Amino acid sequence: MKRMFIRAIAPVLLLACTLTACRAGEPIADGQRYGTDKPTDTPVTVSTPSPSPSPTPTPTTEPEPTAKPVNFSVVKPYEVGQTMVIMYHGIVDSRADNEVYQRTREELRNDLQALYDRGYRLISMKDLYENNVTTAAGYTPVVITFDDGLASSFSLVEENGVLVPTPGCGLDIIMQFAAEHPDFGMAATFYVNGAPTPFAGAGTVAERLQFLIDNGCDVGNHTYSHADLYTLSAEGIQREMALVDKMIREALPDYEPIGVAYPLGKRPESDMLRPLVFAGESDGWAYTYEYGLAVGQSGVSSTPNRVSFNPWNLSRVRGGHGSEMDLWWFIEQLDEFPERRYISDGDPNTIAVPNEYAHNVDMETIGQKELLLYDLPTE
Repeated sequence: MKRMFIRAIAPVLLLACTLTACRAGEPIADGQRYGTDKPTDTPVTVSTPSPSPSPTPTPTTEPEPTAKPVNFSVVKPYEVGQTMVIMYHGIVDSRADNEVYQRTREELRNDLQALYDRGYRLISMKDLYENNVTTAAGYTPVVITFDDGLASSFSLVEENGVLVPTPGCGLDIIMQFAAEHPDFGMAATFYVNGAPTPFAGAGTVAERLQFLIDNGCDVGNHTYSHADLYTLSAEGIQREMALVDKMIREALPDYEPIGVAYPLGKRPESDMLRPLVFAGESDGWAYTYEYGLAVGQSGVSSTPNRVSFNPWNLSRVRGGHGSEMDLWWFIEQLDEFPERRYISDGDPNTIAVPNEYAHNVDMETIGQKELLLYDLPTE
């Protein structure tokens, strides 16, 4: 039987907190459409390393606390709130006004600054999906993704015998911003095709993908030929998935890709064919995947502990400014309704939610985490 821990927290804690923003309650309905597939159970177990023995124990000396306790009445954590997964493609010097799938370098920098200034902090898609949110208390996790394996999103050049990101590519901009703002985090997820070879530039495919993994990034499957999965047979779907899976795993023998981004945002037409995106075999190569990302908004952007979380049709927000449902539309919406945002309590082992929003928690997904319910203070 699955273990579940639920604990009520007093409405006001007696410890000070530096965060002062107040957030009202989230409406029961978010005004978004929900998926229908049932989420899978992904319990999280965190192991704690044993301390090294001390040659001269001093039991009367209390250890320094590793983190300050959180004042829930001030921070107001809401760990089943909305979490944006941002979708980018090419990063260019300039673009036409009607080009919505490209972002200029200046626009990407502005996006990062806006997110940082508003209290968003980068995490990987893998950590979000696996429910390993280590975002500091009071902040909101955000995920950045890139599709298509374009050289403008990431590529390498050789400088003095060392492979480094091409100046001005998407990853270079993110790494520079993270170096200037260390508390922002460093993470991005790249969904790649097999043809053409991903990330044209210096280095082998293995060296390119390894660079991403070594720098806090994830790699996922975007099909071999950027295929329209809606139109393919069972054999075609499995071939498209297996070829890219083989490329990634042969380049990264110790890495396990777990995510798929649907090309064109299209899933297989039939409910019987859709599972083949996540498990199948072609020419003797078997593959398994756990989640699939849409191109746009198909439901509330959220984490695995929220009701109606659909791992086979996870929402993304298109990186852009000026269109409904794009990144800046959501930034402005969550500025206006900050109570809808995921707010971290700083502890990946707990799920803190106001009592009045307990209905948004999918109890079947709690696993070994501890659910902390607390009362919002009266305004």
